[in-house]
Amino acid sequence: GWGVDNPIVDSGGNDTLDFSALSAALAFTLNSANLNVTDGTNIVTYNGTTIENLIGGAADDLFTFNAGANITGLINGGAGNDTLNFATFTSALDIKLTALGDVDGFNGTRGTSPATFANINSIVGGTAVDNLTGLNATSSWQLSVNSNQYVSTNTLTFLAFENLNGGSGADTFVFNGNASVNGSVDGGAGSDTLNYSNYTSAVTVNFPAQTASG
Repeated sequence: GWGVDNPIVDSGGNDTLDFSALSAALAFTLNSANLNVTDGTNIVTYNGTTIENLIGGAADDLFTFNAGANITGLINGGAGNDTLNFATFTSALDIKLTALGDVDGFNGTRGTSPATFANINSIVGGTAVDNLTGLNATSSWQLSVNSNQYVSTNTLTFLAFENLNGGSGADTFVFNGNASVNGSVDGGAGSDTLNYSNYTSAVTVNFPAQTASG
């Protein structure tokens, strides 16, 4: 094991915590002034804000951003089913998918560059009004009551995003059961579709007002 460690990092350069050699599932917890990483037995704690990049291991990794937390560089989930969790994050998120991951999942940006991510399979939004934008490719947005999926070759599971934005390809937004979006749906460029064929309630679409059920 790697025991209990407290890394010391200077204030300059581009610094990385790299766990790619590990096969255990890891939990990364990011706070406003520190972060820790654990596999349930071993733990690394860093007090400070000058680590720019985090690289997960080969299993399912969870990156939890608490209020005020930020990593200014890359978060790479690597292999496994990896999650960005912003459930307690209080600032508005602007998540944009930019490419398929080279291992799995998706690459993207987390707001202002160079805050990026790679090989992420699931994203949970925060407590503010959050935006999720898909690839410039043919895509399906599967919207359900308890879980949503974005599918464009790979699959991203997402929750708690108020505004959904398609890219320049053909986007289909499929409403299943009584699924709803608390903000807006913007297809963007391309030939885009709202699909209510699996919807269980009456559907009303008002073109002049740009509103629709769900």
